Amino acid sequence: MNDSVVEKLISIGCLKFGNFTLKSGQTSPIYCDLRLLISYPEILTQVTDDLWTIFSKMEIKLDRICGVPYTALPIATHLSIQHSIPMVFRRKEAKEYGTKKMVEGKFEDNDKCLIVEDVVTTGSSVLETAENLRSVGLKVDTAIVLVDREQGALENLKQAGVKLISLITMSDIVEYASKTGCLPSEQLVALQNLNNGHMNGSSNDLQSLKDRAALTSNWSSKNLMSVLMSKQSNLCLSVDETDCQPWNARGSEKFKMRYWQCTGYNICGRNEAHPETWYPITTPGNVELAKQHKDLVCGFVYRNFEAVKDDSFVRFMPGVALETSSDGDQKITSQFERAMAERSVTS
Repeated sequence: MNDSVVEKLISIGCLKFGNFTLKSGQTSPIYCDLRLLISYPEILTQVTDDLWTIFSKMEIKLDRICGVPYTALPIATHLSIQHSIPMVFRRKEAKEYGTKKMVEGKFEDNDKCLIVEDVVTTGSSVLETAENLRSVGLKVDTAIVLVDREQGALENLKQAGVKLISLITMSDIVEYASKTGCLPSEQLVALQNLNNGHMNGSSNDLQSLKDRAALTSNWSSKNLMSVLMSKQSNLCLSVDETDCQPWNARGSEKFKMRYWQCTGYNICGRNEAHPETWYPITTPGNVELAKQHKDLVCGFVYRNFEAVKDDSFVRFMPGVALETSSDGDQKITSQFERAMAERSVTS
């Protein structure tokens, strides 16, 4: 059954192979885009039914079902209707009007709720959903997913008391590609190396947040990494400083450091997507300058993961804004809904 599922997902473009930049800044030879399933109702039905077949063998009692927003909602809706299981809806954020609820739908205290997800990497989205559901009295101990990228979700969820059941894994995808010869040799090798790295507990030579926190002498970095570990999510908030003179008018190192000192302690380097204000922050000279002042600089905002290889720095990706904006050269922020739809590659 696994080969059949992989074949179907490849045929409609849900599994893409090449060279993709993930929201973490890392590159990956595979991109899982299960949002496309909604345009193929027959395949959506088939893979969802296959997932349910695996889950039903566990003979787990259910009272409610909840899809992780947004891609998993059609999957959860299909299961809810097909098997007459009442569904609840978890919002990504509470509304500032009406009931202001995070979890919508009818349920009772101690109802057992199944979480449904499309793809998991570390499992952070499932964990966040479980936390929201538990906060309103629902019991959560199981999650089902179409694709497990095998990058820590199984163990992370287990530690949080959630059993993960998957339809296919990254190992299944690699096995299918190896047997069928559907990929050029260099792509297959890249996929195998990626999977071997994940199975051995590494991820593109990234150290864990715990190890990285031990490396840094910057108290702000240590504090931020501690918070990210405690909430098991890499989402955070930053504020841009917009009131400054053009960097190209005062490009000396003395002025750069003076600007950093004057605009606040423990700030991040400026975004490399603003060439009109200063040349890219992640040029070798600037990275070296930051290394000399680690008590002042906690990290960088940048897209190219290879630009800063020092794990003691915090790495930020460009975020979202209320409105899509551009610097005239490339888009640097996008509206929340679009960012979630187009840039949420990992959990």
